[in-house]
Amino acid sequence: MKFGQLEQRKDEICNTYLHTHLSIRQMAAQMNCSSSGIKRILRKYHIPMRNKCASLNLCPHKFVDTEIQIIIGSLLGDGALTPPRGPNGESQFYEGHGPKQLSYLQWKYDELKRFIGCKIYPLNHTLDNGKTYKTYNFLTRKSVLFTDLRRKFYSSLMKRSDKKLDWSIIAKWMSPLTLAVWLMDDGTRSSKNRFGIECQSFSKPDNEFLVNLLGEKFNLDCKLITSVNGTGWKIQIIDNNVNQLRILLMPYFCDCLKYKLRDFSDNPVETQRCHSGVLKLKCFNANTPSPVDCNSKCNVYTKVTSTLNKQVMV
Repeated sequence: MKFGQLEQRKDEICNTYLHTHLSIRQMAAQMNCSSSGIKRILRKYHIPMRNKCASLNLCPHKFVDTEIQIIIGSLLGDGALTPPRGPNGESQFYEGHGPKQLSYLQWKYDELKRFIGCKIYPLNHTLDNGKTYKTYNFLTRKSVLFTDLRRKFYSSLMKRSDKKLDWSIIAKWMSPLTLAVWLMDDGTRSSKNRFGIECQSFSKPDNEFLVNLLGEKFNLDCKLITSVNGTGWKIQIIDNNVNQLRILLMPYFCDCLKYKLRDFSDNPVETQRCHSGVLKLKCFNANTPSPVDCNSKCNVYTKVTSTLNKQVMV
């Protein structure tokens, strides 16, 4: 688009930049023009541009229902909230998955894109035994919303710490979508009549709360068992409820993870646990995220109701 054409849209450009949470790059993509053209308009009409620090904190002030449900389900599973950097810093939401779950990660990225300013990027991780593995990841912008959630879901705000559960928030936002996200992250399937949820990072009282909540919300008959490796707890859904679970959640499951809800499965589900603190991740080229071609999309059913677009506070 030529600069003269942008001049005709100067009011739209200035108002969009001042009154929305879009970055210059996002505005350029939305208006089908270059970022430099947007900047020229802003400079010409003396609109002060945000610096890098201001852009990092450019987030909506409230979650919509789908966003908070996905975040709560992710915090029960593989999602993490980083500690704020410094007394005036804010937390960020982080998640990473292996190459086989890339389309699932892309779906989460798309659903939370109002809070994201970077592209999905790969990281190479090194374990203590020298082995390496690759994940694809995204990190949101900093927001007081994530800091508030970190206070409620972690033992320490500023230091790397274990997760804890805020029972009132989980009870409020536990929905079929929340449960589906949690099970896509941490659900395991060892046979056609057995479904488990890996919960080793939670205390026994927290796990007992989750067992009772699943019964109250979805009428699922669950029990708490010791994990096979003896490091914590696992929630097992009783055999006669597996089909009920499949009917409830199949519309919400991404295609790449529907094998967890199949009528039969002989293979145990691979699970991947994100670190509770991102600071200890050993990776290469982490400071220069490179874009990943994520053309495959997840087929996820989303209920379109007025409540999903309602702005809510946690």
